[in-house]
Amino acid sequence: MNYRTLILVTVFMSAAVGVSAGSPFFPSSPDSWFAMLNSDLDEATAAIGGAWEEIPPGEYSSRADRIVFYPEGLTLWAIGGKIIQLRIDSIWAGEIGGIRAGETEEVLRKVMGVPWIEETDSLYYNLPWNEGPVRLRFVFTGNGLHEVYLYKVR
Repeated sequence: MNYRTLILVTVFMSAAVGVSAGSPFFPSSPDSWFAMLNSDLDEATAAIGGAWEEIPPGEYSSRADRIVFYPEGLTLWAIGGKIIQLRIDSIWAGEIGGIRAGETEEVLRKVMGVPWIEETDSLYYNLPWNEGPVRLRFVFTGNGLHEVYLYKVR
């Protein structure tokens, strides 16, 4: 992944969570948005603000012990109070760097570069992180880009 792609991902994720410049999670450098991973879920929800609902992890066979869903299309997964995964889904109405819900794989490849792994309906990008690798996964349906996941690799 090139530096331009990392900056785009930074902008994409920060806009998706709707953080403000006063938030402790505001990305002031290309690597600072990684702070959302392994950060305190309660602090993150307070910083993000807005209404959210708790989803029982058992309903999704998740290893997380808490799942928080924002109706604007953001979901946070946590274990032991620490965020392990973020998800933006097709509900999210934003556009960052020419990427939005419904975008084609071809357009995403032009913006993001060559993926680390390609699977049917998914492109994966391996990102550096100080506590182990992080993955960025783009999921496609017949209607184009449907979901974006950012998560710690275990």
